[in-house]
Parts: sequence; structure tokens; C-alpha cells
Amino acid sequence: MAPYQVQLVLKNIDDDNAGRYRQQNVLISGTTTTPPAYTLLNDKIAQLIAWYNNEAHALHPIECAAKVHANFVGIHPFIDGNGRT
Repeated sequence: MAPYQVQLVLKNIDDDNAGRYRQQNVLISGTTTTPPAYTLLNDKIAQLIAWYNNEAHALHPIECAAKVHANFVGIHPFIDGNGRT
């Protein structure tokens, strides 16, 4: 997803961080899951994109969308708006 598209999700909510990968580690309230360290975000997103480009075509579109969403939210690359993105 292009940074501009992510920026639209956070428009008038968090303009300073909109469309930018987080530069700090975060915790997600209400869960015991810990997202990867911010230093790993570029690699994690690159792996997700590589999986999508190489393997996603074999899945039903709904299954593909669910996997992309779950993996993206698990990476949690932004300070806010990951689920909405």
C-alpha cells in the first residue's frame, strides 16, 4: 500500500505519523501479542510482499485477503491505523 493511501486513513487523526513506518516499539492494548521491533519492519513488509507476489495467486481471493490482513496487522508497521489500513 502506498504511503499516501495510509496517510489518508490517519488524516486529521495523527498527521505527524500518517504514512510512515513507526520508529519505536509498540504494545497493542488488549492482547498479549507483541509486534516485531521497528528495526525489522522493512524486512517483514518485504517478506509479506514477496509471499503475495509468489504464492497468493494459489489461494481463493477471500482467503488471500484474510491472510494479507492478518499478517499485515501482525507486523503492525504503523503507530496507528493498521487494522483500518
